[in-house]
Parts: sequence; structure tokens; C-alpha cells
Amino acid sequence: MSEPNASRIPESDRDVPAEVAHAIRAVSARRLTEMYDRETVMVLAATIGFEDEAEWLVEHRHLYFIALKLSRVVETEPAARAVA
Repeated sequence: MSEPNASRIPESDRDVPAEVAHAIRAVSARRLTEMYDRETVMVLAATIGFEDEAEWLVEHRHLYFIALKLSRVVETEPAARAVA
């Protein structure tokens, strides 16, 4: 018998490390691919020095689009602080 939460798929942004969102943002800033092409984003992240984050994305493919959404929050956060 498996543990009760063993098959639970994390769906919360709390399950995405901030470093992963930062890695996605770094790939986006270079404008080398369409950000919805998750496989290419993973390869590019590893290529530009985010090997651990790319590995996390490979292991948690189902959270890629949550991480992508968070990367946009990371992008706008400093601007929001400047206004406040």
C-alpha cells in the first residue's frame, strides 16, 4: 500500500524553487526561443549555467508553466517595489 500523498501532483507555486523561476527569466531575457517550447528552454537553461535548475525542470515537467508564470512575477517585482 502506498502512502496517502505519494501520488499527489504539486500544483502550487510554492512547489517551484525561486532559482528555477530565475533560470527561466534568464532564458527569456536572451530571447533565443519561444518560452512555450519547454524542452528548448530546459536545454538553454543548462547551457547558460543553470544546470541544476534545468534538471529540476526535467524532473518536474508538469510544473513548467507554473514556473514560467512565476518568472514573469520575478521580472516585474523590482518595478512594483520602485512604485511603492
